Amino acid sequence: MHRYPFEETALTSLLGSRNLLTAKVVVSETYVSGFDVLMAQGGAFEFVKTVPDETFQLVATSLPGMPSKEHPEFHNYLESQEKVLKEFVRVLKPGGSLCLQSSKCVNRKEIYPLDLFLYPLVRKNPNMQLRNRIVWFRDRRQDERGRLRDGYQPVLWFTKGHRYTFNLDAVRTPQKYPDKKYFRGPKKGQLSCNPLGKNPGDAWEVLKVKADYPDPLDSWVQLPIHVARRLVLAMSNQGDVVFDPFAGTGSILLAGILLGRRVVGVNSQKRYARISERRINQAIQGKLTVRDLYETKENLTAY
Repeated sequence: MHRYPFEETALTSLLGSRNLLTAKVVVSETYVSGFDVLMAQGGAFEFVKTVPDETFQLVATSLPGMPSKEHPEFHNYLESQEKVLKEFVRVLKPGGSLCLQSSKCVNRKEIYPLDLFLYPLVRKNPNMQLRNRIVWFRDRRQDERGRLRDGYQPVLWFTKGHRYTFNLDAVRTPQKYPDKKYFRGPKKGQLSCNPLGKNPGDAWEVLKVKADYPDPLDSWVQLPIHVARRLVLAMSNQGDVVFDPFAGTGSILLAGILLGRRVVGVNSQKRYARISERRINQAIQGKLTVRDLYETKENLTAY
């Protein structure tokens, strides 16, 4: 059986150097130092204004939904996003990454993808470069009338500068024919594919979450923890600080904690703050159960 770096970096291989039970969890309305997990409740813009320049290696989040393009608040929404995105870039380290999952609005059955409007806002800073438009596929059973059913969510991956952290080996996926070898030529008998796995590409399959899943909160309406884990692995290293300004149910934070990163999360709603706090406590206590990315739903990894 072949092992892949994505599997090797599970929490069980990290506990030798980091005991989660001793993690320092801090709750603060402003940014402070000396934490493993920093949680804040309030507005993302107000919080990020308290963060020093070039603090985070990775800023990854799912942005709030936007009103209809015909809605009078639409332009106000874009103006507010421009202000907060400017702050996200300011607090990002050189060589760091900004990952933005975005939604869309529908007006009279016409689609307005939010990432179409986000790209020029981020690129106003010439140091920000778009590396990929990642899409992850979801199984949404709700039918649409007059158009095809939604089946994916986009994530824009920007880097700050041309030299940046990208750990491809950490996110390689299993080769279809891992034992295939060259049958002639100077490489005859050698493996014809990378033994560590293949490049996952920019279109990611995500396991469907059902009612019997131990952590049903990790559903298609959020950024699934498997997507979050891959972003964290590829774009940061152990000990780096990962920031989710719209933390929601905490998938980015959980991925960071389980992979040995320090994390900062902000929630503006008490309901989601409580949910993310509960899930983080479960992770720290080793009680959070996460399905392995490459296995069936019956094979669950308890961290």
